[in-house]
Amino acid sequence: RHSDLTIRQIDLNSFMIEDISSLIQGDTGHLLLRDLNSKVYRGRLAGEILLEYPPSLAYIIKLDLYDLDIEKMKDVTPTLYHQIEGRLNGQLHLEGEKEKLRFIQTNLTLPKGGQLRARLLDFLIQYIPKSQEKKKLEASIKSDAKVPVESVSVKLKSLNQNQISGHLFLASQQLNLNLNAPIDIKMDGRIDYLYKQWKNF
Repeated sequence: RHSDLTIRQIDLNSFMIEDISSLIQGDTGHLLLRDLNSKVYRGRLAGEILLEYPPSLAYIIKLDLYDLDIEKMKDVTPTLYHQIEGRLNGQLHLEGEKEKLRFIQTNLTLPKGGQLRARLLDFLIQYIPKSQEKKKLEASIKSDAKVPVESVSVKLKSLNQNQISGHLFLASQQLNLNLNAPIDIKMDGRIDYLYKQWKNF
């Protein structure tokens, strides 16, 4: 069965999404939101969402993000806003069941540049040769300052329930950096606790 969905505005845990349109396909145990489009925080998102049920609600979410203004999200995600400033683009792929997140894959960029909290770059120190730029970054980390960046791209993929790997591509003229560094996150808990760890960062 097919039908069209149009919603003026929806509030998902204070995350405001506007002008939503989608094609709905469904049958017993499946609901697919295809050709999903909406406005969100001065930007746009598009993609599809698959819901499967019963015995419990499982989901597969694949979204493309276009030019989201992180500053406009500061009331919803204050932790993100205090760490990053700029306009966010990218792709997001999530799979899970109810509150349990089983799989995550992202490719997020700040194509127009922005600012990052210096302590987010602490793991990069090992890749930077002894220089004035390295001293600047170390000083910024120590003072918990933000540093301007011209380009940032983060690619992450969950390998299992306890490990996420990927790469960070970063360019900063102020720090004279142009890096491609690996990311390896190992967690004591499952990946569905990643958001809680981020909130406490």
